[in-house]
Amino acid sequence: MSDLPSREAAARRAQWQMHKANLQERGKLIDTRDVLVAYGVRQEPKRRGWNRKKWPPLPQQALIGGRWPGSRDVNCPDQIPVRLPSDLVLRVRSACWHTSAPSIALLRDWRDEHPDALPWEGFRSAEEDQALAEYEHLAAEVTTAGEI
Repeated sequence: MSDLPSREAAARRAQWQMHKANLQERGKLIDTRDVLVAYGVRQEPKRRGWNRKKWPPLPQQALIGGRWPGSRDVNCPDQIPVRLPSDLVLRVRSACWHTSAPSIALLRDWRDEHPDALPWEGFRSAEEDQALAEYEHLAAEVTTAGEI
């Protein structure tokens, strides 16, 4: 491109960038970790049957930092820093929240019924073990954005 006039060279570079971005989005060119993860994140909601473009807005409680109810892992040793498109992140967070909302509400009810229980420490009685099993069942129904 060095023999092209400056404007034409700039236009060709822009065309190439647009073509490259299109290939990346379709999974035809996976040239960085960010693109690889973004492609996988786009595929996972489709695999789960969540392939609609619009989800209801996230409620304010879903935007508060920290773990969602049902998230049990304190440490996340498999973290991989990546840059994802903000619209993709918002869509996935919204899908996770809205598909998990019934279980999140039930987990909050569970917590109100068992205020002193720490599910990750175990229980002693059969009744407490049954309560833990209920907690485990509800927690398994929560999908976090990190899982996606």
